[in-house]
Amino acid sequence: MEHIKATRIKALRSGLDKYSDRYSWTGSGKINLIAPIDCQEVKETIRKNVWQLYDVYFGRPLKKGEEIEVKVVMDLYDEKGKALPFLSCTVEEPIDLLKMKVILPSNLRPSYANCITTLSMGGVKTPIDSFQKSFNEKGEGEVEWILEKPKILNTYEISWKPKS
Repeated sequence: MEHIKATRIKALRSGLDKYSDRYSWTGSGKINLIAPIDCQEVKETIRKNVWQLYDVYFGRPLKKGEEIEVKVVMDLYDEKGKALPFLSCTVEEPIDLLKMKVILPSNLRPSYANCITTLSMGGVKTPIDSFQKSFNEKGEGEVEWILEKPKILNTYEISWKPKS
């Protein structure tokens, strides 16, 4: 599996030289993190509960108001087939656009995915909304969910049940 996370960042102060993020992998194999943009470097830091934290270094400090794209590719191999079939993002800071896309080969592709919104506060997730989106039928099937100005503290999740 491959997970790609691309983020466009605007520096609110001068001197910003890295972006910190986290992931939680439910699978059983090793993860290889790659920063494909020239001059950027990704380094895992500490593990905190289910989260693996990491930093992406820009290669230079940004000036206030400057924007930069950060991209991390995660090569995932689930040796024991334990990975849960979902993708999620919790919004912890203001963002303009959240785009989530799941692409599955035809032999694993179900007809639909569940799109679920929950509010995360104090370790409790409260359901807000859910609906289904169909995987497209052409070539590699995909489901895409685009949210403009998603709300802070909301978790957006796409889940599916693979064909058996």
